[in-house]
Amino acid sequence: MAGAHSVRLWHAGRPIGVGQPTRQLSPSSHAVYRAPRPPQPAQAPPPPPMIVPAPITAAEFEPYGSLMSHSGQLAGKPKSNANQGTATKLRAGATRCLLGPAAREPAWYLFRSFVPPRLRRELATAPTPDVLHHSVVVLEKHPFSSQTFVPVGQDSRPAYLVVVALPDAQGEPDLSTLRAFVCAGTHAVTYAPGIWHAPMIAAAPQDYVDFLSLIHELDDPQQPEVDCVERNYTPDQLQLAVYAHAQ
Repeated sequence: MAGAHSVRLWHAGRPIGVGQPTRQLSPSSHAVYRAPRPPQPAQAPPPPPMIVPAPITAAEFEPYGSLMSHSGQLAGKPKSNANQGTATKLRAGATRCLLGPAAREPAWYLFRSFVPPRLRRELATAPTPDVLHHSVVVLEKHPFSSQTFVPVGQDSRPAYLVVVALPDAQGEPDLSTLRAFVCAGTHAVTYAPGIWHAPMIAAAPQDYVDFLSLIHELDDPQQPEVDCVERNYTPDQLQLAVYAHAQ
C-alpha cells in the first residue's frame, strides 16, 4: 500500500518472530491487571472513656492527698474533749506541706466557685438514668506546696467534684491514674504537692459554692511555675459522666 511502512522488530541480530517457533503461553503465565485498591478512609480513634466520679473516701483519695470529714472518715477515731466539755477534737490527718524554695507565710484564700449550668443539679452517688456531661479542659499542679479546700457550709449533700491524677516519670499528668470524686459540703480535701488536679468544680442546685483554701506560694511574677503549672486539653479529651437525681 502506497505510503505504508512495515515495521520489523529485531533482537540479537534476528527479527523477532522469524525462524522461531510460536510458544503458547499457559493461562498462568498471562499477565493479569489488578486495579489498585481505592484508599481506605482513616479510622477515627475511639472516643476517650467517660470518667465516672465515685463517692470520695479517705482510702480512695489517699494516693492524691487527704480527706477531712466528720462523716465516715473520722468516725471511730479517738477524740478528746475541748472547750470545757462543749466540743470534741481530733487530729484530722491533713498535713500542710512545703517541699520547695522558701515561701511567704501560708495564705488563706476565699474561693467562690460558680456552678456550670449543666451541673446545677443535685448529684447522686449511685447510678441513675440522668447523666450529666462535663469537660475538663485544664489540669494544674502546685509543685512544692499542698493545697487544702474547705467548703464553707454544713450541707451534707453532694456539692462539688474533684478530678486528680498522679504525675508520670517526667512530672506530666499520668492520665491512666485519673480519678474523679463526688464530695459533699462537709468534705474538705488536701491535694499533696505535685498532684495534678482540675480547678474546683462546683456541682449543686445553687449558683455557687464557697471554699476556704490554704496554700504556700512564692508569689514571684518572674517564676510563676514555682507556684502553679498548667496543662490544657480539648473538650473531648477528658470528660466526666456525672449521675444526678431526677428533677
